[in-house]
Amino acid sequence: MVIVCGINNSLSAANTPNVIYHEESNTYINGQDFDALFKLLDKTVSRMMPKATVMYTPLIATNERTWKLSHHCQFAFKRINQLIKERKHLGLDSYLPIQMKWIRGRDKVHLDDQDGVKFWKMIFHEINSIN
Repeated sequence: MVIVCGINNSLSAANTPNVIYHEESNTYINGQDFDALFKLLDKTVSRMMPKATVMYTPLIATNERTWKLSHHCQFAFKRINQLIKERKHLGLDSYLPIQMKWIRGRDKVHLDDQDGVKFWKMIFHEINSIN
């Protein structure tokens, strides 16, 4: 099973006026505890699909200006990617879609359909090369 995480948590950090961060617990963005979120995800997948092999994909970076300039967004992005890299994960570069100019358009957040297909083909190619 491949688990693809989005940057919604990271994006919402810019819009959160009451950001709270406790370094010892990695709690960030109004009490969101990323460590607890991933532990719960791991535990739930293990319980519901004990024979599944799980792979995570790194988050995709975006060109959206507010996101790039926000310390809170960058912290959330880096922390979530760090948690992903502590697990079995694909080696895709988070910044590849930006380098390939696949993130464009009005919101500068989403891959367009055609480039999204290219990105997913890269994911499937990497998965197939592992097996």
